[in-house]
Amino acid sequence: MTISDLLVGDEVIVFTNYGRECVSGVIAALGYCIRLEGGEEFLRRDVGRTVLIAKTDSDDYRLAVKMQRVNSIVSALEYKDKAIAENADLFEAIEKIAGLLGEDVVAKDNERLVSMGAAKERTNYLYHALRR
Repeated sequence: MTISDLLVGDEVIVFTNYGRECVSGVIAALGYCIRLEGGEEFLRRDVGRTVLIAKTDSDDYRLAVKMQRVNSIVSALEYKDKAIAENADLFEAIEKIAGLLGEDVVAKDNERLVSMGAAKERTNYLYHALRR
C-alpha cells in the first residue's frame, strides 16, 4: 500500500517506534500530515520510514492478523508440547495438520530449522525430553 491509496474516512492502524507502539482510527484529514479523528498526527514524509500505516480492510492486514493468530497458537503448542503429546485428541489434531501440510514439507522445513539452530534434531530432542 502506498500513501496515495489513503483516503479521508479510511480506517487504519498506524505503527510507530518500530512496531512497539500502534494506534488505530479513522483518517480525518490528509495534507502535510495524516490526522486521525482522535487527533494523532503523522508526517507524510515519515510514512514508509518510521511510520507504517495499513488499512484495516486490506487483504494484507487481514492476512497479517491471521498469521499472528497462527503464530500465537504454534507458540502455545510448542510451550505445551508434553501436555499435547499426552492428550490423544490434541495429538491427533496435530497429526492431521501435519498431513494437510504434507509430511515432506514438514520434514524439509524442520531440516531448515535444525540447520539454522532454531530446532533440535530428532535424537537431540528425544535425549533432552527423556532427561526431563
